[in-house]
Amino acid sequence: MDTALFFYSILLTVAFALEAAAFALLYRQSRLLWQLWTAVMFGLFMADNLLYYTAEYLQAAALCPQLAAPHSLPVALLSAGCVLCYCRIAGEAAGRALPRRGGVGWALFLAGYAAAAPLAAAWPWAGAAHDLALTLVLAGAAALDLPRLAALPDARAGRAWKGLVWCTLALSTASQVENLLRMRGAWPAAPVGKAAGRKLALELLSLAFVVCGGVYLARRLNAPAAGGDAQGAEKKLERYGREKGLTRREQEVLALVLRGEDGPRIARELYISPGTVKVHVHNILQKAGCRSRAELCRAVDETEP
Repeated sequence: MDTALFFYSILLTVAFALEAAAFALLYRQSRLLWQLWTAVMFGLFMADNLLYYTAEYLQAAALCPQLAAPHSLPVALLSAGCVLCYCRIAGEAAGRALPRRGGVGWALFLAGYAAAAPLAAAWPWAGAAHDLALTLVLAGAAALDLPRLAALPDARAGRAWKGLVWCTLALSTASQVENLLRMRGAWPAAPVGKAAGRKLALELLSLAFVVCGGVYLARRLNAPAAGGDAQGAEKKLERYGREKGLTRREQEVLALVLRGEDGPRIARELYISPGTVKVHVHNILQKAGCRSRAELCRAVDETEP
């Protein structure tokens, strides 16, 4: 069992690292914020997995078991950070931007959650409440995002996002049930060795994210390439957007226009309606002083990076 867990931990860490890098590269091309949050989330998953791996297999490092203990400060920060990333991924997909006050609220929540870690480590029921707080945050985000996801123009994308939201809620709730059963001594003991410290629901949740991320990346790789070579396009786009006073959403639309995407494809990529795409393209052309997409592409291409 310990040998299997050893290789499982290595493979999972490698998968997290690869998907974090892949989504970071996608964000550099598309500037879609949900891809950036996904890259950060997989990076936090990797750090969390490495922390447990170090504690389980490198016992010579005396501090590692304490650092990876449930409700320790590093684990609390990583857990809360992962929940923040997940909520922002679903929020961006649903078209729910993060207001300034929302950012302050998240900062206060992260600080409070981290500050409560010592108390949660001292008393079992305080630890259960500590974990439950994350599930309640997920449930609150789901209540905000599910109606928006159901109304996405791309019904297939909407179903995929809703499935991910419900899967996350179900496994997070299962983790709380698992905690309560462990506290009451009703949870079956792990077969042997180091697997005793693992939570089944959270392991399944990690694997679900890895599979979903891998499926999305595979579809992106198999999708036909559109438009010409965009070497240096990011710097040109950023400078052009500043010069013309484009909004962030208009720059996102312009980036897809430069890739040669049509209106329906842009709508699917950004999870907005085709009519909204037309409005954005019209506004971009007005600000740029161009009469067509072709003229707009030439103008951006002639911009110095």
